[in-house]
Amino acid sequence: MVRFTEYLAAQFNRTEMFLDNRPLSSVVGAIDAVYETVRRGDHPISPGLARIFSVCHQGLFSAASCIARGIPLDSPASSRRALEAARVALAIKLDPANAAKWAAFEGRMARWDARDEKQKAPKLNVNFSALKDDPLADKAGLLMGILSDVAVHFTPEYLSNVDFTVVDGGSQLYSDYIEDDQDEIARYLRTLVAVHMTILKIFDRCVDGAFLRNPAYRAAMAALQDLVNVPSVERGTRPPTLK
Repeated sequence: MVRFTEYLAAQFNRTEMFLDNRPLSSVVGAIDAVYETVRRGDHPISPGLARIFSVCHQGLFSAASCIARGIPLDSPASSRRALEAARVALAIKLDPANAAKWAAFEGRMARWDARDEKQKAPKLNVNFSALKDDPLADKAGLLMGILSDVAVHFTPEYLSNVDFTVVDGGSQLYSDYIEDDQDEIARYLRTLVAVHMTILKIFDRCVDGAFLRNPAYRAAMAALQDLVNVPSVERGTRPPTLK
């Protein structure tokens, strides 16, 4: 229990350091400011789309809190789920029948029934033909794949990003599980920006460009783009070379 308490204390300390570092913490605030213009604006958003939008905003806070606490490797899972939600929203916009296809009630129930019987759950393949060759959907899919390989799944890429210290001639392995490299923190923030700029563009398309017609949204998006170099953001999503 002592080690766990120390781990929590280290996260608390990293959070205070992150909040005091304005160049880093302001990135999260700038992304949230764009979402805030949507929440406060008068936009034609259906209740269903609003729920998905809220899921993506919650994903921003979850990922950002992991980065702030010094455990950025836990942030991609929230970001990937948010991208997936946005892709579903776009698929439904392009073809409303995709809502039922995504729900896949019978297929999902069959999986739970199989688990109840201690059997292997049948595969559930939900593919949206409406997203084929769609640039925004492809961009979201690309980011989802990167996040999956880098940290969502247990992969060589993931393991290469966990800091270990070998001591006593290799007889002991140590890690404090907290990332203290500011360059690494900045890299994950660049990825966070790339993810949510893509998500926001998808939602703007879902409402036929209504976000961009809002001066407050345009100003907040411009401020975010001024804060970060977007081309380098997208390059920054690539994981480092395997060690």
